[in-house]
Amino acid sequence: MRIARIGNCQVQTIACIIGRALPESDVSILDFSDSTTASSAARIRYAEDLSGVNLILTHWTKISHLETEALQSRRGEKVIRLGNFFFGGLHPDVCYLEQKGEHGAKLAGYHSWTILASFMRGLSREQAAANFNADWFRVGCRDP
Repeated sequence: MRIARIGNCQVQTIACIIGRALPESDVSILDFSDSTTASSAARIRYAEDLSGVNLILTHWTKISHLETEALQSRRGEKVIRLGNFFFGGLHPDVCYLEQKGEHGAKLAGYHSWTILASFMRGLSREQAAANFNADWFRVGCRDP
């Protein structure tokens, strides 16, 4: 089964979940937050490649050729709109990594402050994993 996942920065996580739930599936993604898909031409090419897809999972979007309603008018029941997952609280482990001060340059997305701080301190994987505990988070954000 070919599945297309169109949306924001959550597409990769949802595609991974789908891949684990349906290991025989082939999931392609179009991440609107990815700089490689920012051009209109790239998005149009992706939309044109949806002909052999069995299911299209999408977020709401204003991009005309990939709007959920436009896709539904062409593809019917194969298009399902998913909601976004939101966490409304403060999570002390989320940070952005930037390259040369350019947000989104190759290191786009959310990252773990715990893993960054562990890496910067030269800790092993095991030591970094051990930092995911109540004591680490109780202290609050630490400079890497």
